Amino acid sequence: MKTSHYDVADHLRTSDEMEIYLEACIEVAEGDSAFIEKVRMDIARAQDKQLILTRRESMRLLELIENPPPRNDKFLQAMSRYHRRKS
Repeated sequence: MKTSHYDVADHLRTSDEMEIYLEACIEVAEGDSAFIEKVRMDIARAQDKQLILTRRESMRLLELIENPPPRNDKFLQAMSRYHRRKS
């Protein structure tokens, strides 16, 4: 059987998800401080991943700052999705 790498930090996208993950892990930890520390590191990695922009995203962001598009419905929808993803 072939297995693949699973990183929980790739799946923790919001602060609510991170809080639920931490609470669930505390319930099953049974006082295992090393396990809780690992969970805290997972959450820290998830938070860092939210802040990282690819080079393409960075260049596009700079382009949008210098030459903002007209504010039509598509633009407003995209900005709404972006802000929901960040929180």
